[in-house]
Amino acid sequence: MFAFKSMKSFDVLHRSLNLRQHYLLEASAGTGKTFSIENIVIRLLIEEDAGVQEPSLLEQILVVTFTRAATRELKTRIRNKIEDSLSLLQKSSKDEACDYLQAIMEQGDAQVEKAKRRLEHALATFDQAQIYTIHGFCLRMLTNFLFESDFSMHKGSFEQRSLTKQELLQLIRDFFRTEIRPHIFSPVQLQIVLQAHGNRLEKVQEALLKYLTKDCEVAATPDFSSDVEKFCTIMRTLKKERGWLPEKMQEDVERQISFYKSIRNKSTSSIHAFIELFRKDSWNADDFDLLLKEGLFICEFFAPTNLNKKKSNNLPKNSSLNYPELVPILTQSLYPLIQQAKSYEFIFARLVFYCRLLMHKYLSEEEKHQENDLLKHMLKAIHSPSFAGKVRSLYQAAIIDEFQDTDPVQWQIFNTLFLETSTCKIYLVGDPKQSIYAFRQADIYTYLSAGKSLGLANRASLDTNYRSQPSLVQALNTLFKACPGLFSLPSLAENAYLDYSEVKFSPHIKERKFLDEQGSIHFFQAPVVSKSTQRFPSEECEEKFFFPFIAQEITRLHNSDGFKFNQFAILIKDRFQGQRLAYYFDRHHIPYHLQKQTSLTESIAWESLRELLVGILNPRNENCVKIALGGPILGWNYNEIKKLEDPIFLERILAEFYAFKRHLSQEGFPIFFQRIMQSIGPMDSLSVAERLMKREGGDIFYDELTQIAYLLMEYQNEHPASPEHLIAFLDEYKNMGVEDEERLKKVTDPSREAVSILTTHSSKGLEYDIVFAYGLVGRTQARGRLIPQKEGTSHYLVPCLEKHSASYVKYCEEMDAEKMRQLYVAMTRAKYRLYIPVAVSDKPTEIECGGASPMDIFLARLGQENCSYQELYSRIKEGDSYRLQNFIQAYPEAHITYSLLKETFDEVAPLKNQNIPPLVAPPSVEIPGEKNFIQSFTSLTRYKKALASRDPYSLEPANAVPHNFQAPCKNAHTLPSGNITGKLLHKILEIIPFSVVNKIASANDLKSWIHPLIQETEFHSWEKVLCEITYEALQIKISENFRLKDIHPSLLYRETEFLYPSAKEMLVEELQWHKGFFKGVIDLIFFHNHHYYILDWKSNWLGPNIEAYDFEKMKAAMEQHDYYFQAHIYCEAAKRYLKLVDKRPFEEIFGGCFYIFLRGLNASTGKPTGVLKI
Repeated sequence: MFAFKSMKSFDVLHRSLNLRQHYLLEASAGTGKTFSIENIVIRLLIEEDAGVQEPSLLEQILVVTFTRAATRELKTRIRNKIEDSLSLLQKSSKDEACDYLQAIMEQGDAQVEKAKRRLEHALATFDQAQIYTIHGFCLRMLTNFLFESDFSMHKGSFEQRSLTKQELLQLIRDFFRTEIRPHIFSPVQLQIVLQAHGNRLEKVQEALLKYLTKDCEVAATPDFSSDVEKFCTIMRTLKKERGWLPEKMQEDVERQISFYKSIRNKSTSSIHAFIELFRKDSWNADDFDLLLKEGLFICEFFAPTNLNKKKSNNLPKNSSLNYPELVPILTQSLYPLIQQAKSYEFIFARLVFYCRLLMHKYLSEEEKHQENDLLKHMLKAIHSPSFAGKVRSLYQAAIIDEFQDTDPVQWQIFNTLFLETSTCKIYLVGDPKQSIYAFRQADIYTYLSAGKSLGLANRASLDTNYRSQPSLVQALNTLFKACPGLFSLPSLAENAYLDYSEVKFSPHIKERKFLDEQGSIHFFQAPVVSKSTQRFPSEECEEKFFFPFIAQEITRLHNSDGFKFNQFAILIKDRFQGQRLAYYFDRHHIPYHLQKQTSLTESIAWESLRELLVGILNPRNENCVKIALGGPILGWNYNEIKKLEDPIFLERILAEFYAFKRHLSQEGFPIFFQRIMQSIGPMDSLSVAERLMKREGGDIFYDELTQIAYLLMEYQNEHPASPEHLIAFLDEYKNMGVEDEERLKKVTDPSREAVSILTTHSSKGLEYDIVFAYGLVGRTQARGRLIPQKEGTSHYLVPCLEKHSASYVKYCEEMDAEKMRQLYVAMTRAKYRLYIPVAVSDKPTEIECGGASPMDIFLARLGQENCSYQELYSRIKEGDSYRLQNFIQAYPEAHITYSLLKETFDEVAPLKNQNIPPLVAPPSVEIPGEKNFIQSFTSLTRYKKALASRDPYSLEPANAVPHNFQAPCKNAHTLPSGNITGKLLHKILEIIPFSVVNKIASANDLKSWIHPLIQETEFHSWEKVLCEITYEALQIKISENFRLKDIHPSLLYRETEFLYPSAKEMLVEELQWHKGFFKGVIDLIFFHNHHYYILDWKSNWLGPNIEAYDFEKMKAAMEQHDYYFQAHIYCEAAKRYLKLVDKRPFEEIFGGCFYIFLRGLNASTGKPTGVLKI
């Protein structure tokens, strides 16, 4: 047995506790780990130490945890604790203060004032608090000390150069296109891998992706060509030394074949084909590949285990055979090579190995990185004395939270920095019983090694549970103490395990009384419906027993005991089990949250919005329109879509689609989405949003749809692009996960009352009033045989051919040991009651090594002596449906009960009607005073534009305005129209110096200014056109005597904002005017020849040629879009400003307002097009 014996209790509140030493603090579940950390920080801030003299400053205390969420929580908790402690000291409230604060108060006012100043300083400098994730800490140190660390990236660039899931998927596709070489993989080997994944290449790619994202290399395995060489060598040796002749080999086969059993799906013809190989004197890759396809069937067929026992007495004796040693020698020499070369594990490991080589090459060439590369940089840097010294000088204390999740590399960093040579005190806080992240290379043995190096004097424990009520703490102690060897340590020694130390309950936690007679721990046992271990329990068992019981209990406790739904949690094994349970809850109208970090890309709303956009952008395609109408957003049914056969009705719907298309193209996605959601359906008076909210589950769908819409709004704002690029965005991000793009994380309404459904891993650190640990009953399906091997601080994956090998059994033993730690986590989340499922068969059930469920292992240990791993699985195989009942009956005072489930009908008691108070509108409040509005030209004309958009004849036909970015003819008149184009042209003319035209020979010389703005956008192919438009704008004579390029840079002002009061109503038809202020931005104000001018750029498309921009047509456009009114607002703004700086009359100093229609400029024609002065 291995255990931390005689650990002293750690009372962080007691004044006698010496904090100025190293600590490994074992914090069992619910014992106040975070509470201890925040108090450690307070004491380090205010208590003096003989060795340090002065307490630590906040920035001298490093706190490291392992998730961003935990970092945020720690920051909040520590800041609140500083504020609370300061408040107690300010009030001198000794009765409310903890013991160490009372000790400060007892030292006199001077000491209290010192402590107060230190806490006030900590609050004032809290932004400098050193609270990080492990990766955040490493990045901060490496970037702060760039020269000492020899780190080549700044923080921002490092975060931006992270390798995404999308890039990895593309790398894998490239690997299959370019890196599959015949000397590495044979056709048969590739076929073996494909068949293992259902002959679906995308499944192989997904499996590869899983191993590329792991920070774990794969050991190299022999490639195909080296195996061919070994095969040829063995064949030459056999033929030369044994002298086997094919004819005599064939005779032996024929004489024995009838005495052996046939093997399903195998033909003895492959035996004859193998024998024929001995007619050759040399062999090649095709011969070996043939053997890989058929296998060395002669060894399998003539194996002693395949002998027909009924005929065994008549089996020919060895003396009568030509080559009695044939099969034994082949089994010993050639068979292992064939089996390994055709093994899926070895072939797949080779795929992973070479794919990782390609990935590392890509990382190097593109200067990209993976997350844990940061730790490797840090590990390398700390060996530099100058860097390590700089880091050590920053800190007097380092608190490492969740230390049980630390991997060897992380511990080596902390150990080297703060333990070997530093005066910094280190506090390692964690619980080895909760080490459940082996898949992230978290290593419980690292925790144990650190504890051993610190020594017994520096180890302590938190031993009081502040989470659970006393009866539940007592029940858990009873169960865990009755399972010796529960927390085994297979890699440490034979039968080594962590001893369980009982925890005390808090006297301040009150017992919660229930109306039923169930204990604080209640086991619910179901009979095994299916003997299959492929999925255990079976879906049938879930539907008949487990799900009905869980639903009934939740409903009963909700109705009778008044528990809210958000007080329940169901811990599941994986997302598939969670989806099945969620589907069951849907049928019975039980609200729930699936609290996995679900991506928005998995929502139905993602594809639904894509279908809607495709339909809107392709209104001529009737199929696309019908798909959009019948999708979940618009929600038309069959009969409603059938009405499209009426030409008049179809024309009406298409007119609406064209109107939506104009909104999307001209006003952008936000306005389009608003119009869609507010649009009224033709069948009723409800808007789209209202119809969604009336639908079952529509509130969740609408919420997800809104989140996706916000994503598209952000994207269009950051990357001005055509509407078609919104569809491309949805397609590109479809394969991304929340780990690649944080914005894809589905956000749920925290105020919604619902049952939490989450995995045991996700539940770590959380607590709920009632917990169903349902995931503990699920068994594990066959594991892939890529076995992790540890070498120093590195991990390697090694393929394992034989499931009974010592390495594979040891691997399974480690996985089963972690299952018990998962069980501990699941069983310690509850505050008042814990429900535990049990499924035990009455008959012996064979379970493969590593396949047992956490409950299988727990029940096999309950109330029995510790045993070997093999004995443990023997107990599981035999099973004992009465062992648990007998144990519970033996401890009547332990608050543990059980029930045997019977098959129930799919009925759950209806939810109790809640007394929902009627919604009463608040009384109207009249605020004295006059309402003032801030208005702009855009807001004033929006109503008029809305009216025009409803009239299909008010604007140019939609098919006349250019929108095609792939147009073969590219010029100013085919440049796609819309607000995106307008914004781009305004941006170009905002940043480019006008005088640059005097230094260049042609429009092409402007590329260096324009290219950075359009690279990686759909405008990249329009670079020449944009250069020409810009060149013309700066060259054109806007008046008879000057061009823009002639204006001195100091005499022009671009994008000038204004705001001024306006009390007089503008008498412009159809404008929604309100008294208040005008605001806006003037594109250009300049001073020339003693006069001030205003200039506004217009990208409007007026027609397909230069003639569309003559005076009359520009004047018509000005009237249609109310640009004369815009000019009036701008002139009034200029007038009010100039009155402050120039005392001359405005009419004397103002030269006029120019409207430049950029598509109509062409100096070479000599025609006055594109320029309008008013």
